[in-house]
Order: sequence, then structure tokens, then C-alpha cells
Amino acid sequence: MVEVKSMKALYLCSNKTGLKKSEKKTQMIFDSLRNIYKDITIIKTENIEDFEENIRKSVGIFDIVIVGGGDGTLKVAVTILMEFAKEKRPVLGYLPLGTINDAGKAVGINGSIKKALKILERNSIVEVDVCKVNNEYFNFVCATGAYSDISYVTKRKAKKFFGKFAYYFVAIGSLFKRKKLEVHVEADDQIIDMKTPLVLIMNSKNVGGFPVNFNYSVVDGLVEIYLTKPGLFNGLLHYLFFKMRTIKLKASHVKVSIKSNETWCLDGEKGFDGNIEINVIKQELRMIGKLK
Repeated sequence: MVEVKSMKALYLCSNKTGLKKSEKKTQMIFDSLRNIYKDITIIKTENIEDFEENIRKSVGIFDIVIVGGGDGTLKVAVTILMEFAKEKRPVLGYLPLGTINDAGKAVGINGSIKKALKILERNSIVEVDVCKVNNEYFNFVCATGAYSDISYVTKRKAKKFFGKFAYYFVAIGSLFKRKKLEVHVEADDQIIDMKTPLVLIMNSKNVGGFPVNFNYSVVDGLVEIYLTKPGLFNGLLHYLFFKMRTIKLKASHVKVSIKSNETWCLDGEKGFDGNIEINVIKQELRMIGKLK
């Protein structure tokens, strides 16, 4: 393993995250990273194309690429790095600068930015699972149905002003909009046919800032699939309290077919419509993290 001080590092920060960051906090991050890494390049990206281009250019040049942003920023970074062979990819580091930051929590990157910087300084490299869904990837959640669109329909201005509460305001409007999907789920050798308001597939503990999936692991090659029966508030209470009337499956390969043409949410971003197939690639990506 390359010693942290001697690692050639790249820090890419997105200016399009949900929360507004002060210049003082931004400078603190820059100064801290320069103290951790002797050789570091810092780039502010203004758009997704610029961000993607810099991730691609980092391969074969940098030992570590640190991305600063929200869940969607991390998803893009993983997707681009998966274009390259495992042995060629730089290690991926992450600073949670978004509104909720559920993806980072799955690998122990939670709490304050200072705590996240401490994790980078300790340089604990873990090999984590990568979830491929059709021709895309997700890190912590793939969902469709009730509440699944909240993260991407919430206005960016509202997120900057209200933070995570902007999501909760939108969620209130979904409480009474009844949703019922007819789904066929194949999870390894398990088959389920049922009606449900929400299909929730997770590789983390948190979604929407709430702890839902307690018995998870990002190194076991499996995802957890939650299917709840219809109920009050589209079955929301089934997830938050005791998992009543909820089916939970674990699998490395999942296929979901839905009679209606539903849109999927991938790590808080709007994904594709229709049926999906998920394959978990076990311990495929090297990240700086702290596993439970």
C-alpha cells in the first residue's frame, strides 16, 4: 500500500450539490487535504461533463481520486471508474457535501466533514461491492414506487435553503397519493409476486436520512430487497416501525418486472423506466472507508 503522504491525489469538488458551502468551509477542506497529501491537485467542476472527463483522465495518473459532493456525485464517480479494469482504477475517496449523504454512510463516512477528512488521513482501503443495474450502477439504493422520486423532484433551491427538510416537505405530499405496483421479483432462487406501493433495494443502512436496513454489508456480495404490503401512508409505517407486513430478501442477482412502466431512482437520481436486472459484483471497488 502506498503511504498516504506519498499518494498522488486528485480532489474533484462539484459546485452543484444541494447544500450551499461557505468559502471558509471550502478553504478548510483544501487546506486539510494539502496537509494529508503532499502531492494533490484540486479541481472545481462546474458541470457533469467536466466532472466525468476529469475522473477518466485520473486513471493511470493518480493513486487516489477524492470526490466532494452528494450521493449523485459519488454515483457518477463509481460509474466512470467501472469503465476501467480494477487494477487500473485509482482508490476512491469521498467527502460528503450533499444534502443527505446516505451513500457515504454505507462505508463509514458520516458525521462532519472533519471526521471524513480523518478517515482519509487514516487511509484505510476497503474493497466494497458494486451494484450493476441494467447498464448502470448504484451504490446504496435502487427504488421505485411511492416516495422514490422525492430526491430528484425536490428543487435545488429548496435544498440549499432548507437542507434535508426540503425532502420531508415534498414527502408529505406523497403520503396520501396511493400507489400500488404489481411486481414479479426473482431474487436468486426466490420468487415473489405481489402488489406493493414501493420496491426498495438497498446496499446500505440509510435511505432518505432514515435507518431502514440494519443488517447490511457492503462486502458480502448481496443486496437487501424490501417489499411491503399496501397500507396507511403507502406502507411507510411498515418500513419505519418493526418492518411489519414487509418481505425482506437477500440476493446477489435480482430481476424485477412491473406491469406498469415505472421510473427507478438510483442513489437519489432519476434512472430508467421499466424492468430491471441487478448483479452484485463482490468487493470490486477500492475505497477509503471505515466498515462497521
